[in-house]
Amino acid sequence: MSATSQKPEAEPKDTPASALTAGGIYRLFAGAPFVAVAALPGLAFGWEVAFTAFLLTVCAAFTIHMPVVAIASGSTDAEADIPLSPRMFGWMLLLWTVTDWGLAAIWR
Repeated sequence: MSATSQKPEAEPKDTPASALTAGGIYRLFAGAPFVAVAALPGLAFGWEVAFTAFLLTVCAAFTIHMPVVAIASGSTDAEADIPLSPRMFGWMLLLWTVTDWGLAAIWR
């Protein structure tokens, strides 16, 4: 093959153009409900308590919630990059909400 007949390289998946698709917008704003839920205890308990609860909830989410949901759904390493189903997303949001409000109530 000569240098002029080579095929152009495929555009990477994470480009600004791909962020404007429906799937890209979903990925960009998938964390918005979690941020909103994390801010709500600030109205009831104060912002210092809400921030502390948020930090502890983030730690719990990555060390407890995500592995438990992955095990419960039977996920494998091959499925690690597949977005959560709406049902699993709902369970993660519920676990996040309970943990955040529970920690805020305890920390208060």
